[in-house]
Amino acid sequence: MKAKFQHIVALPLLLIFLVSGIIVNAQSDHRLHGKYTAAIYLDSPPYEIRTEIFSTEDSSISFRKKWNDQILTIPVNTIQTVSVRRKGNVGAGILVGGLCGTFAGGLLGYALAGSGSAPGNSRGMNTLGTELSKAVSTGMGAMIGLIVGSLIGGAAGSAWIIIPLDKQQDHYEKYRNKLAGYSITNR
Repeated sequence: MKAKFQHIVALPLLLIFLVSGIIVNAQSDHRLHGKYTAAIYLDSPPYEIRTEIFSTEDSSISFRKKWNDQILTIPVNTIQTVSVRRKGNVGAGILVGGLCGTFAGGLLGYALAGSGSAPGNSRGMNTLGTELSKAVSTGMGAMIGLIVGSLIGGAAGSAWIIIPLDKQQDHYEKYRNKLAGYSITNR
């Protein structure tokens, strides 16, 4: 019976190994790609464009369409907002959050196993009245920590940086260096 529950401890490690194998891509693409994804919000159709910032000019911003690598130049006086997010942040957040959650949940499960945490209980039983081994408690804590940590890490990694241009040249001048830092040509 004890050997059966020891596999529960190895399950989170197997899941982390599988997830990291899916995220890693060993093939390289020799085309010029940016590190950031941009969402441009305009005042006329199309109201939103998901693309990469190619470069910043005096009164316009050049973007590269993802689907055909065509360069599109949009005047600043038509752009409401530019939102930027680093590519891979969601996956990295899920991975780091999952690892930290698995470790913390496993430690918490180990610490609470057989601790007699139920009120009036001094024999080391949980609140259901059944005694759990350290391995089972550690595995359960690690699984719960993996799920919670992955959700929190994914949410933290999906944050966008919002740059308000409000169709005004002076706002663009204020944020131009910041936008240039997110461009493909600024490596």
